[in-house]
Amino acid sequence: MREPVPIVQSSLQSRLCIPLPPLFRGSRDEYCRVNMAANDRTVDSENQHTPSSDINRRQSDGLNNFAQISDLRRAKWIGIPKSPGVYRWYFPPSELRSLKVSEFTNESGLRLRQAPNNFICLYHGMANNLRERVQWHAEQKLTRSVLSSGFLSTFRFTLLALNDFDFFSGDNEINLYFDDLLLEWTEATSREEALQLERIEFTSGYHFPLNIQGNRSTELAAFLKHLKGTRKSFKNRNLMNTNG
Repeated sequence: MREPVPIVQSSLQSRLCIPLPPLFRGSRDEYCRVNMAANDRTVDSENQHTPSSDINRRQSDGLNNFAQISDLRRAKWIGIPKSPGVYRWYFPPSELRSLKVSEFTNESGLRLRQAPNNFICLYHGMANNLRERVQWHAEQKLTRSVLSSGFLSTFRFTLLALNDFDFFSGDNEINLYFDDLLLEWTEATSREEALQLERIEFTSGYHFPLNIQGNRSTELAAFLKHLKGTRKSFKNRNLMNTNG
């Protein structure tokens, strides 16, 4: 059984630290310090990028947080604040192949944020309420009405389509997939600040393959075309099944 998520206290606020991964060489205290510092590293270690000073300031102040989705779900999402902010979703590196990102891109040319456990960020977003938004992505019920109306989480729908999960078999399959992902979030003092942080993220030089809206990366153009087509065919196929 996975070890419960420890709560790490700091002078600023309570911190949520993910369980010590097998790839991390060091003590749990060292790992939690790494989490609170939220060091930005890229997959391309030979060509380092310097993110915005605002992001750096927040990281050096320990305002970023990491947690595994399975632990947040078990805790009923109470580890995530209800304040505005930005968030990032980290995946095992093998998902670049599983989700066909590698098939439609030059993987070595992608600049991807990397978490302390070597997971890579494939999606980021902004929220007025971080807890509600994360819960919506990771827990929204799969029904005919949300599929036909378009009110299904874009991120959740993307992962359903790329994995070709059975939409009407229930939530278990997609929820289990989410449980293996890692979440990072940064609180903001207002919606305006959260929007500013999101703009900074989009111009940071990193790539976010699973972001569709506003993603003008030429390196991701072929994959994004594939992604949009996969989402469309997945939706049409499942809507036909509901009418059959």
